Amino acid sequence: MMLFYGGLRAGRLRTAAAIWWRDHALTVSPNAGHVMSAAAGVLDVALEKNGHYLLGSGQQNPTPGAIERSVTLLWQTSVVFVLIQSAALLCKAMV
Repeated sequence: MMLFYGGLRAGRLRTAAAIWWRDHALTVSPNAGHVMSAAAGVLDVALEKNGHYLLGSGQQNPTPGAIERSVTLLWQTSVVFVLIQSAALLCKAMV
């Protein structure tokens, strides 16, 4: 959801998807790798844990503004998800 919503909103869907696809398996946790690499692509930042992984290689280093944008992305993605799920449940209840 973050990849598609954030990528479309930021106009970086193709780049974000490429970064996610390339980097999602670089973390120890497969679940964390998906979300973190998608966010790195959408936000145009490199996320690194020295000696462990580098997600979004070639992107910018994070700035305080990137942290604010990541929080906004999280909230907006969560709201979109809840709205889609609510609409799906409403449609199911109407059938």
